[in-house]
Amino acid sequence: MPIKYESELRVNDLQIDLNEFAHEYVTRIVLCAVSMLKGGADVKELSFNLEGNKPDLVINHKTVPLSAFPRDALVGTFTGMVSSLRGVDKVKRLQIRMKAV
Repeated sequence: MPIKYESELRVNDLQIDLNEFAHEYVTRIVLCAVSMLKGGADVKELSFNLEGNKPDLVINHKTVPLSAFPRDALVGTFTGMVSSLRGVDKVKRLQIRMKAV
């Protein structure tokens, strides 16, 4: 049985409400993007914070170190993803929280 996730998305300190489609979209993109990182294969909890161009990724309570390529790939993927959501303009701060339920 696939794992279900509760997700929270904040852009520029504003809570973004996600309908069912957008929730599934965000969840799948995030899980796919982190799946190749060390510790990203079995996500029970995830926290991604971006302030400017400085990301912080924590998976299952462990900070994931990001070298240049994965850092740039995640920042580009996640900011591009949320930029397409209604009500989102330029992304200055981004918070993604996910928890398996």
